[in-house]
Amino acid sequence: MKYLFFTIICTTALLTIPQQLLLISPQPVTAQEPTKKLLTSAQLQDLAKSITMKILTKNGSASGTLIAKNGNNYTILTNNHVINPGESYRIQAPDGKIYPATVIKEKPPSLKNQDAALFQFQSTAEYTIATLGISAPIAVNQKIVAAGFVNDSAKLVFTEGQISLLPDKSFQGGYRIGYNNKIQPGMSGGPILNYQGEVIGINAVHAYPISDKRWRKFLCLIVNLL
Repeated sequence: MKYLFFTIICTTALLTIPQQLLLISPQPVTAQEPTKKLLTSAQLQDLAKSITMKILTKNGSASGTLIAKNGNNYTILTNNHVINPGESYRIQAPDGKIYPATVIKEKPPSLKNQDAALFQFQSTAEYTIATLGISAPIAVNQKIVAAGFVNDSAKLVFTEGQISLLPDKSFQGGYRIGYNNKIQPGMSGGPILNYQGEVIGINAVHAYPISDKRWRKFLCLIVNLL
């Protein structure tokens, strides 16, 4: 958790989600398929509240995005930099209930070189699972929203912004998309959504800031969906 304050000065990142993690094959959008309806800011905020989980640690908290369910087992995607070896974790769900959580040690091959981690917890309650996918291409100036819990705050922070940078190659750790949403410490692992209500990545951080002042904004760590 130490780097979080540093990255606010330098860069923040969005982690995009590999196809292998989706468990389903994304369907390409064709000219015959209708464009998904755009959601309002209020609708996106309600959606973000339902899929964003708080990860409780002995040193504070981080955020996570609920991406899968298998029976009573739920899976949360967050950042690897929030993990401390040997530490125990708890998950606070949107309804306020708290569950013990375990780190999934064997990450999918697509996540091995990325600042990504997976948690699992068990519950008989029904929680909303994020829709992972991109129904429209990601582009510079595209409007997006970001969500997450700031440190130990009980209130979910929701920020609006847009994509400002799309480099040809990912930086170390999988960082790829630059965006200008205001990201604060503790929001790492929270979802980045497009206005179709799809999670295109998660907030993350990068240990090596871009020195060029033009890009001294926030970076998103991408987990490729395609």
